[in-house]
Amino acid sequence: MFGSRQVTEHQLNRATSLAGVNLYAEGDSEGLDKQVGERGEALSRGQRQTVALGRAILNDPPILLMDEPTASMDATTERQFINTMKRIGHNRTLVLITHKMSLMKLVDRIIVLEKGRVLVDGTRDEILARLGLIKPNREVMNNGKAFKPQPRRA
Repeated sequence: MFGSRQVTEHQLNRATSLAGVNLYAEGDSEGLDKQVGERGEALSRGQRQTVALGRAILNDPPILLMDEPTASMDATTERQFINTMKRIGHNRTLVLITHKMSLMKLVDRIIVLEKGRVLVDGTRDEILARLGLIKPNREVMNNGKAFKPQPRRA
């Protein structure tokens, strides 16, 4: 299923559970043996994203580069993704490209780019506070909506 090295059943079950593949595979009579077609065409885009996350978890890389990783996920699957990244994100570098405020809790540092130029760079709390997106108790505001930062002043 994951096109990876030989893995144990325990490793496969852990990866599919953490990635959220189990959320739809367990409800299918074929489970993980389901034929998904060329390039996963029998899966939804969100399901394809969970399979990609499962592959990453299975291969356990020290660096994860993710571009809009939850763009096609429903709210339940996105919450599972966030919880998974909190669990497996320790001792690894996560480079996250996103417009979703809900994913900001996964990062320590924010760098905002526009047309190849750095607009804002700093710790998550510092940047979100400067942009007026967190309250004093550090709750992210804006209900997960994208934000438009202002260029930093020289």
